[in-house]
Amino acid sequence: MIRKRKPKWKIGDILRVSLPGGRYSLAFVMEEPLIAFFDVSFSNEENLDTSILINLRPAFKIWVTSSIVTNSIWPIVGHIDLPELFTERIPFFKKDILNGALSITYDGSEEIPATQKECEGLERAAIWSLSHAIERLQDLFEHRPSAIAERVNSV
Repeated sequence: MIRKRKPKWKIGDILRVSLPGGRYSLAFVMEEPLIAFFDVSFSNEENLDTSILINLRPAFKIWVTSSIVTNSIWPIVGHIDLPELFTERIPFFKKDILNGALSITYDGSEEIPATQKECEGLERAAIWSLSHAIERLQDLFEHRPSAIAERVNSV
């Protein structure tokens, strides 16, 4: 039996994100599993213009579950060299479930002690599931606060 190789995203890959209702959006691989999502949507695949990402700021950047990669749920539709905007390290906050201590991390491996003020406005260091990432995108496109982001990111 021949085993199918798992797809692997590379930094700079542009992903097509399928949304309910036949719409699509674009996301950018910063460093697997860190993905930048944009406030752009299209009604059909023919309108996917990946070049627009070069001039856009991401709406949010989150880590996503590896099953999205291994199951090719969001196919690669392009690739661009990493714009300077995406070369900075992205801080995330962590909150210890036992003692409530806060810290900042960039890749999940190191933790720098932090204050609540330093953590405010940062994304929580968490792996987002497919359904939660899609829900957050839908909230963005509907111009409503994301209940899931508010819950996850409360310090």
